[in-house]
Amino acid sequence: MLKYFSESELLPLANATNLELLQAMADNDLIAYTRKSLERWKANQLPNVERNQVIVDDITLITRSRRLTFLDFIPAYTSNPFHIIELIKEIDTYFHDYTSTAFNVFISLLDSRLNDQVKKLEQSDRLYKQAQAITHIGSYTWDLNKNQLSWSEELYRIYGLDPTTDNISNDFIASFNHPEDAELIKANILVARTQQKPFDFYFRIILKDGFVKTLHALGELILDENGQVHQIFGTTQDVTERQNLINKLQQNEQLYRQVETMAQVGTWSWDILTNQVSWTDELYRIYDLEPNSEEINFERYLDLIHPDDKELVTQTVTLALETKKPYTFYHRIRPNQSKKTKILHAWGDVITNNQGKVIQLIGSAQDVTVQKATEKRLLENQNFIKKITDATPALITSYNIHTGRYSFLNEALKKLLDYEPEQVLETGVQFFIDLVHPDDLEKLMTENAGYMALANEQVHPDGEMVAEFQYRMKHRNGEYRWFHTFGTVFERNSQHQVEQILNISLDITERIKAEQVLLQRTKELQQSNTSLEEFAYIASHDLKEPLRKISLFVDRLYTLRGAYSEEERRYLEKIMNSSSRMNQMIEDILSLSLLSETNEIENIDLQELLDEVLFTFDHKIEQLKASLQTGTLPSVRAIPSQFRQLFQNLLSNALKFSHQNIPPVISISHSYLTPDEVSHYQLRPAARYFKLVFEDNGIGFDNSFQEKIFAIFQRLHHKYEYEGTGIGLAICKKIVNNHGGIIQASGQTNKGAVFTIILPQ
Repeated sequence: MLKYFSESELLPLANATNLELLQAMADNDLIAYTRKSLERWKANQLPNVERNQVIVDDITLITRSRRLTFLDFIPAYTSNPFHIIELIKEIDTYFHDYTSTAFNVFISLLDSRLNDQVKKLEQSDRLYKQAQAITHIGSYTWDLNKNQLSWSEELYRIYGLDPTTDNISNDFIASFNHPEDAELIKANILVARTQQKPFDFYFRIILKDGFVKTLHALGELILDENGQVHQIFGTTQDVTERQNLINKLQQNEQLYRQVETMAQVGTWSWDILTNQVSWTDELYRIYDLEPNSEEINFERYLDLIHPDDKELVTQTVTLALETKKPYTFYHRIRPNQSKKTKILHAWGDVITNNQGKVIQLIGSAQDVTVQKATEKRLLENQNFIKKITDATPALITSYNIHTGRYSFLNEALKKLLDYEPEQVLETGVQFFIDLVHPDDLEKLMTENAGYMALANEQVHPDGEMVAEFQYRMKHRNGEYRWFHTFGTVFERNSQHQVEQILNISLDITERIKAEQVLLQRTKELQQSNTSLEEFAYIASHDLKEPLRKISLFVDRLYTLRGAYSEEERRYLEKIMNSSSRMNQMIEDILSLSLLSETNEIENIDLQELLDEVLFTFDHKIEQLKASLQTGTLPSVRAIPSQFRQLFQNLLSNALKFSHQNIPPVISISHSYLTPDEVSHYQLRPAARYFKLVFEDNGIGFDNSFQEKIFAIFQRLHHKYEYEGTGIGLAICKKIVNNHGGIIQASGQTNKGAVFTIILPQ
């Protein structure tokens, strides 16, 4: 204890202490003094020293020094031997009691210190265990000689085991190792033992419930006196959450790189102080450079900028450094000194330090070359479409049914109605409503409401339905013009309800006027045809009357006079034949004049019709020993009465113009043609065309007459050679024309004729 005091501090303290002791002896109060001084020690009230700094040697030294001091004072106090012996006994008794009491206090203080140390150790152990639990770190010791493992409680918890019931062994613990990591664990421990070096590695375990954990193992090796490893101790930390976080971060990093690649976006940072630029891999690729193939600085970056945009880039970056504000702009680059040009969309932001000084720029760049090219094409297409819509004579509009506002309106409004588009854009749908003729407005609004209701009820996956309206609108000059509007749904909302309507309106005023004129002329023509039919009937009746009388008078001449000379009989027969031919000619002319297109077309079975016609020629066919070659004819759309006459005339011709000594052979065939196959005939449009062919082996004709034979009264032979009026084929042509088709003839003299009919179906 004396080492804690200097000599200058010790002397006054010793004098004061000795003075208290002597005063207590003088007052015969040593016991109280001793108790008081020991209580001060116990209460840690000793001057300049802590109670725990007092050691056993201090008690012995103080007791011995004070005893020797008292003994030194006895000869000066008395020389009586008996008194001296009594004084020595009292001094020894006092110091025995003092020493005993002091040692008891020392032991008491020592016990208190030991209890405090035990409590601290217990607290430290609790804190250690808490620290292990918080950090998920368990400790272990592995005695290699005894092959024994010792684990902390936390390591048991990491493995999902109970330290009170589960017995651990190397084989038991090895059963938890993930199959893919078992060899890794063995290899790391083997290397550590062989090289006598610590180990540090990660591995996975599979708990009893199948949960997979990632652990971090650290180990130190303890060598024996022979330098052999006899013990391994270390820690095992559960880093599953951290590893999962790392894996997730790595996945996010990979996804981020994939997103960068897919979006063609690269990020960068520029350290102003070092002039070092950091690029992501994708940004290198945007510039057609291999990732990390070279170090980038601001000057190298400017080298890659298109020459015409370098000033723009420099000014933009300089302005950002001065204003400390973010920026965004477009510029061009020439990657890696190539002639190819790319367009980038650049973003940048400024990073400052605590003093507000710019220390870094960060940002990104996206390759928008394709996007800009697409935007350019779209703009060109929009301009092209706008020019087309403005040039078209139709009024094209698109409006929102909820707001009544127009989103599109072409220039045709000015051309057709002489109003400015701005007026409509400002007013909306009401502008056109005010222009509609009062007599047409209610009908138009009703039809439009019906169409809107139907459009909202029915969504057509194959395309929107188209509504049609006809109405009149007022021109700026006061004249009402007729319009035919085609309306359809242009846009629907997320609930598939109509949002936008597209209308295309054609000015049909002139067509309406033409239709009215045509209607009037049609009525006049119908009246004319009716009058013509009446005239033809009356004329034919009036023409037939003289012929009947001629025939009657010739017949009377035969009855009045029984015998005539050969010459007289020949003249009478000529009169009769001429009268008969004239009568037949009038009948044919009447038939031709009565042929019209007004008869209704219907589906007819050509085979049944042919059978009916053949029945009328039954005697003639038998007489000439004619044969017919025909398959089963189909049903077609035609006028039954006219087609019956067509068959009669063609079959009559085939039988009439046959060789005298050769039986007629008539072939009737059919087929279907496509629109492309008949395009050169300029027939009316149809899905397909019906082809009917009549072919015979008769006397034929020279092909130079193939058009002439269809003319009325046209004959290729003398009337005394073949009977007929020369109107039959003219009737055939008119019948085919009435059906919108064509009839053609071809032939070879003495080899036969072919008649081809093509009708739209």
